[in-house]
Amino acid sequence: MDDEQTVVLDELGATRSTVRGSLVVVDFGDAHEESERLVSGATSVVDESHCGLVAVRGRDAASFLHRLCTQDLRDAPVGAVRPAIFVSGKGRVDFDTIAIVREGEVLLSNRGGDTAGLLAVLERYHFSEDVAFEDRSSRFAIVAVFGNAAQDALSSALEATSGADPDSEDPVRFDETVIGDGGARVLVTRERAAAMWRALVTDGAHPAGSLAWDRLRIERLIPAAGAELDEHANPLEAGRRDAISFRKGCYVGQEVIARLDTYDKVSRRLASFAIEWDASAEEPAASDRLMADGRDVGVLTTVVREGDASALALGYLKTAADPESRFEVVRDGTAIAGASVRARAAAAGDG
Repeated sequence: MDDEQTVVLDELGATRSTVRGSLVVVDFGDAHEESERLVSGATSVVDESHCGLVAVRGRDAASFLHRLCTQDLRDAPVGAVRPAIFVSGKGRVDFDTIAIVREGEVLLSNRGGDTAGLLAVLERYHFSEDVAFEDRSSRFAIVAVFGNAAQDALSSALEATSGADPDSEDPVRFDETVIGDGGARVLVTRERAAAMWRALVTDGAHPAGSLAWDRLRIERLIPAAGAELDEHANPLEAGRRDAISFRKGCYVGQEVIARLDTYDKVSRRLASFAIEWDASAEEPAASDRLMADGRDVGVLTTVVREGDASALALGYLKTAADPESRFEVVRDGTAIAGASVRARAAAAGDG
């Protein structure tokens, strides 16, 4: 049986599809209109219930996670909400999370939704520490509100639904800078999330799907788990310095991250692009390569169609490439007919 939040979203016209490995709401009937509203600052609400939630409980929870992730969690106070990335020994992104420090536990909101994978990594590095792991994904959801009045809209919805799940724990509110896309977010039980969606829409908020959020990410150069943040990328080239503590000691992948930063070895940067192509040709897509003068200079990671033969995109562009160039789009060694790409903006490469 569907939970109440699913029922509410279906009533609003949700269309679901598997995107980057997670079942998400891609739109509510008109992705283009949803995108226009979201980018323009109109109050919009986005479903993030696909994000997994893992609780790390025990006396050593913070110190255990401190030695595994890029963020400084050892002395984080109760109530702290911080972005934290788990990287491989090669410094590549495994999991993009938000760490929520509570009394006796740390919650990890896993942006990519691969809860089983995150739990497996935590178990792999668990030796004698006083910690235990619990998957709470089915009990909680994140409600994300965007727009110029997002904070006020979220506050009103929280107040209006205070009795929706009276026995639940207090909601956890995220500062809009935690992810960097301007969204006001709160972690609540799924029962309360359903009530909040009703309250927000009743008060005039517009439902928006993942396609609209991707469009916003392109405008604001926000990388996403499974797209820009994956096993092929490191956090520095994705512009995620906010999730890295350069003062802490060793963690998995720390030497690689430190070396890239100290010696300015980041060889590509996150960038946004505008794409046009022949209407009769294949549409450019994520994983297509960018070429200039016969050289591979980048890759597309997120593509959102704008017109019949045009799109906006995120991707990576090599630092040695001329950002003023026009790039070809190549798939499996063959250029897509008429496809022309120009860079719109790139993430800062400051050290």
